[in-house]
Amino acid sequence: MGMGSLLATQPSGPDENPTANTGALKAQIETGGSYDAHSGNATRAVTDLRVPGALGVYGLDFTRYWNSLRDDKYENLYLSPAPIPDQPIDFGSPGWSHSWSWGVSYDEYLQEVGGDGGDQIYHTSITITFPDGHASKYSIIRTKNPPYGQTWPADPRFGPPYLAAHGETNWIPSGEIQDYLYAMAENGSSFWLYRADGGSVYFEKTNSGYRAMKVLDPHGLRTDLHYDPSGHLERVEQEGGRALIISWSGGVISRVESAGSVGTQAVLYYYSSLGAWRT
Repeated sequence: MGMGSLLATQPSGPDENPTANTGALKAQIETGGSYDAHSGNATRAVTDLRVPGALGVYGLDFTRYWNSLRDDKYENLYLSPAPIPDQPIDFGSPGWSHSWSWGVSYDEYLQEVGGDGGDQIYHTSITITFPDGHASKYSIIRTKNPPYGQTWPADPRFGPPYLAAHGETNWIPSGEIQDYLYAMAENGSSFWLYRADGGSVYFEKTNSGYRAMKVLDPHGLRTDLHYDPSGHLERVEQEGGRALIISWSGGVISRVESAGSVGTQAVLYYYSSLGAWRT
C-alpha cells in the first residue's frame, strides 16, 4: 500500500531487545528490503505529506509505518491467554500506522505461586504501541501476601486505585527501556508517557480506552490531538496554528491535508480489494 522509499537502516542496539519483536534495535538487513535479523521483523516508512516550517523536534509530517510483527494484546489474559495481534486499521488491512497514532492496551494477569496456600501475584499492565509500530509494556505487581507492615488496596486487586504510597504513580520498567509512565492518576483516568528523548505524551481514559491527547517535544512545544465522536483522529494541531486535518470514509483515512499558516497540501487515499494507494 502506498509508494515511497524503504525505511533507513536502524542503529545497532543492546543484545536484549526491550521492545520484543516489534522493535528495530538490532542491525537492519537491507538486502531486498529492511528487516531485523534477530526477530525477522520487516519494517517500512513512507512520508506522504511533509509540512514545511513546522516547529519543534517532531515537526508535523504525516508518515505511514508498517511492521510485519505487531504487539500481541490479550482479552482477559488470566482467563483466556490467546494472543491477538494489535493490528491498526486506519488504512484497513494489512495494518499501517502513522505519525500520530498511539495505541494503548490494558491487561490483567493472575499468577499462582506455590499451589494451595501459596501466593497470588496480580499483574496489571499497560502496553503502549508507538506511531512507528514498536511497543513497550509497563506493569505493576501486587501480591496476596504483601511485605510485612504493608497493605494493598481492597479487592479487586487489579487496576485502580493506584496509590503513590505503594509506588504505583510511576511505572518504570527494568532493562533497556528508557521511556516510562509518570503521574498515573489514582483512579487511572490519565497518565503521562515520558520519553527517552525528553518528550512526553499525555493520555486520558475514555469509554473506548486510553487515548493520546497531547504530545510535547523535548523543548516543550505542544501538539494537540483532537478526535471525532467515533474516536477517529481528525485534527493534529501545533502551537502557532499549523495543523493536519484527517478525513475518514468507511472507517479508513481518505484524505490528509495541512492547514494554517503553511497553506494547504493534501494527500488522498484510495482503496480496493488489493489494498490502498495514495495520490
